[in-house]
Order: sequence, then structure tokens, then C-alpha cells
Amino acid sequence: MRKHYYARWIFVFGSLGILTLGYFIFENRVLQFWCDHEENNSACFLLSKKHSDLDQRKIYLEKSCELKYEAACKELKKEPEIKTEL
Repeated sequence: MRKHYYARWIFVFGSLGILTLGYFIFENRVLQFWCDHEENNSACFLLSKKHSDLDQRKIYLEKSCELKYEAACKELKKEPEIKTEL
């Protein structure tokens, strides 16, 4: 009886561990999917925080602000304008 009890708990925790590991490995792809296809405003904001490229960061901030996410709009107003020379 005890053997089956432990086997079930090992299965539950093992499954949760694998799912958590998968999420951390593919976190950026999941957020990008939610932002681009599901129009999830907070996912766009989190992607903007993760990007080091300023152009990509600004694109995701603007998209998040268009989707009515207040924190993104505030961040967009704080961010200095990027001037490009041609």
C-alpha cells in the first residue's frame, strides 16, 4: 500500500518539476506567443523588460500600451526618445 502511495507522489512532483523546467527553458517563446497571438498586454510588458535591444523593447512597450496596460504607458513616457542619424 505504501509503495503505491510514494509512487503517486513521485509521479505528481516529477510531472510538476518537468513542467516547471520546460516553462523556464521556453519562457521567452511562451511570452512571445501570448503577446503576438493572444494579445496579452502583461506578456508584452514582460518581454519588453527582458529585451536588451532598444528597438525590440520599444516595440513591445508600445504594443502593451496599445492594449491598455498602464505600467507600459508609464514606462514608455519615462524612456528617452531614441534618435537615429541617417
